[in-house]
Amino acid sequence: MNEKKMAVVDVLTQAMAETAKRAIEAERQRDEAKLKELEWYQNYRSKDKELQDAKGRLAAEIENHTETQKALKKALDRIEGMTELAEVLGRAEETEGEEQDGEL
Repeated sequence: MNEKKMAVVDVLTQAMAETAKRAIEAERQRDEAKLKELEWYQNYRSKDKELQDAKGRLAAEIENHTETQKALKKALDRIEGMTELAEVLGRAEETEGEEQDGEL
C-alpha cells in the first residue's frame, strides 16, 4: 500500500509540475504579447509623429511656394506693365518723329 501511495504522490507531483510548467509558459507568452503590443504602439506613435511632422513641413513648403508664386506673378505683371508702357512710349516717339519729319 505504501507503494501505491508513493505512486499516487508521484502522479500528483508530476501533474502539479506539468501544471506549473504550463502556467509559467502561459505567463511568458502573455508577457511577450504585452511587449509586442507595446512595441507596436510605440512604433505607431513614432510613425504618427513622423507623419504629423511631414504634414507640417509640407504645409510650410506649400505656403512658401504660394508666396513665391504671388511674388513672381506680381513681378511678371510689373514687367508686362513696363513692356506696355515702353510700347506706348515707342509709338509716341514714332509719332513725334513722324510729326517732326512732316514739319521739315
